[in-house]
Formats: sequence, structure tokens, C-alpha cells
Amino acid sequence: MSIKYFLINWIIILFILFPIYSQTPQIKWWFDTKDASFGQSAAGDIDNDGKLEIVFGCYRNDSCVYALNAEDGSLLWKYNTHPFGAEGCNDVAPIIYDIDNDDTLEVIVPSSCNPKTFCFNGKTSAVKWQVSTRGSDSPPSIADVDNDRKPEILHGEFGGYVICINGENGTQSWEIPIDLDAWIQTAPTIVDLNNDEQLDFVVGTWNSTIPANNKVYAYHGNNQNILWSYTIGDVMYHGTAVADLDYDGKPELVIGSYNDTLYCINGDNGTTAWKYKFPNGYYIGAPATIADIDNDNECEVIFVDWHYVIALSNAGVYKWHYNIPNYEQAFRGVVASDVNNDDYLDIIFGTSGGEVIALNGNDGTLIWKINLALHYGNSNFGFDHAP
Repeated sequence: MSIKYFLINWIIILFILFPIYSQTPQIKWWFDTKDASFGQSAAGDIDNDGKLEIVFGCYRNDSCVYALNAEDGSLLWKYNTHPFGAEGCNDVAPIIYDIDNDDTLEVIVPSSCNPKTFCFNGKTSAVKWQVSTRGSDSPPSIADVDNDRKPEILHGEFGGYVICINGENGTQSWEIPIDLDAWIQTAPTIVDLNNDEQLDFVVGTWNSTIPANNKVYAYHGNNQNILWSYTIGDVMYHGTAVADLDYDGKPELVIGSYNDTLYCINGDNGTTAWKYKFPNGYYIGAPATIADIDNDNECEVIFVDWHYVIALSNAGVYKWHYNIPNYEQAFRGVVASDVNNDDYLDIIFGTSGGEVIALNGNDGTLIWKINLALHYGNSNFGFDHAP
């Protein structure tokens, strides 16, 4: 589980001001909240002004979902998901999507301690619908899984269920038990696993009582029949990354576990493609990222194991690693983007010690780092939020 209790977050958007390789980013703006923001923000032009907005949720002492204007950090709107003195824990990444094809983007946010999933009009924050759930730490995924030409919203729930919500009106389409001794923390991965032109979905379990029972499960999206299960033997918090890593025309799924192993699973049949264990690792709680970081026209897999950022080839062969200073962690994983304009993707992440770090994707060397705990003036400032 993420170490939520000591993290105090601002939402800070970092920009490179000039295309100089060693240029340290400067703070463009910041926005204060009353509690931490977990998971990840979403970005989209939700008010149709031609500029991006940044949407995120905050934890129990704040209880709000925020939409900020990305150009200057000013508030577009905020909504308290539990305004009457109780807690509204909006601790998963929101998703932005036009769920009813009216050319207006909506914002979908599941909540945990207030067990509801909300759909907001992106421009006005008006609640389009809300649906009661079992509570969720699982980010939502959206696709037309039942072939009705309308999007469905899937996310995991406490108690071991996955729920499917009709996007156009917020009614529950179905809910299925995965493991009633577990929670489903992972975001469902929605993908056609076996090339039958039917979308499937994949989730992993968080069974802390009997860790050996933890599995990755794959189901048909249209009828919820199980395709396969894959035994992991320890808990999983973040969902799978997906790509055709071996170029066989079928997707592979990559997921880490608290048993310090990164698994690559053949999506069509649930067999092992490869496994990797870093010699000095401890646990893999963060999601994996798949990207071509060395311009060899093949994907690499980048993941965080304890205080190490590690890059593997598409076949699971070690390429490089970076030791995050002071045993700090990057629990929400890394993003890949060319921040120094050298035509190679770079690796960017925030740490539990309040730093934002950029690495050269080709070899893992440091490009820059900025200490935002120092800017904040509090050594307990940290990130439990992906850039």
C-alpha cells in the first residue's frame, strides 16, 4: 500500500524553459491543497478554451476534486465529494472522456472512503451522475466492452469485485467477484488479448491475508467469462502495462509484485513470457512503463523496485539502473518524454523525498533533479503522485 500518512502534496507543473541539455526546470506555478493527492493527474481541454486543464483529487482532509488551468495554475473548479463533515477520499487517478458523444469532456473519479464513483461535466463541474460502489483504490478504465457502441467504465473495488458502469447514464451494467478475500487495487487493463475482435480486461489482486493466493485474472469483456488466471503469489497494487513485446502479433502484460519480481505474461493464454528479479530489490509496487528509450525500434520496460529505477529490454534483459538517493521511492512509477530535446525519450519521476528527477533514457544517467521539499521548506514533503 502507498505510505499516505506522511505525504503533503502540492500539484506542481514543471516546464523546461530553454532547450539546454543541463537546464534544471523552473517552477512555473504551484497550487496549495489541504491534503495529499495520490495516483496521477489527468490533462485535457475540458472547457473548450484551446488550453489544457489539469484534474486531480485530494485525500480526506481536503475531499475535493480540482480542475486547474494548466497555463497558470488558476482554479477552474473544485467539487467536494463529501461536503457534510465526513471524509471524501479521492485517491485514484481521474479519467477524462466524452462518455455521451456530445463533444463535451467528462471527468470520472472513483472515491474510496465515500464509496461512490462520480461523473462531472468537465466545463462546469456539474454532477452528471454518481453511482454507489464498494469503494475503490482502483483507477477507472474506459472502453466499449459490451459492443453496444457506448463506453463502459471499469474499476476494481474493495471486497474483491470489479464493477462495470454504463458511461452514458451511470447505471451499473454488471459487477463480478474476483477474490472475496482480496481488494482489487489495480486499474483494469482493457485489451483484445487473443485477437478475436472482442475486448477483454485484466486485473490483479491484493490479498494480504493469504499472499500466496494472489493472481492476475483475465476475462472476456462482453460476458465476463474467465480466459485464464496466473498465480503471482504476492500482492499487486498497480495494474499491467501492455504491448506486443515479442512481435508475435499478440499482447504481453507486464506487472510487478511485492515479491520483488517483474512478470511478463503472454496475454493470449496466461503463460510466462519472462520474469525478472533485480539482485538488490525489495518490492515492486509501482506500475511498469513501456517505451522505446534508446531508439532501437524495440520497446524497453522501465520499472521501480524499492529505491531503484531499472530498464530492461523487451526480452527482460537488464540494460541499466539508477539508485534513487537516500533510499527514496517512486511509488507511482515513471513517465517517458524527451525533456532535453535530444530526440531520445527520458525518464521522469517524483520521489518520496520530494524530488523530481529526469534520467537519460538511453543509459540512465542523470539529466537534472529539482528538490521541491526544499522549496516547500519541509523535509516531510514527498510525492505519491506520478508526473
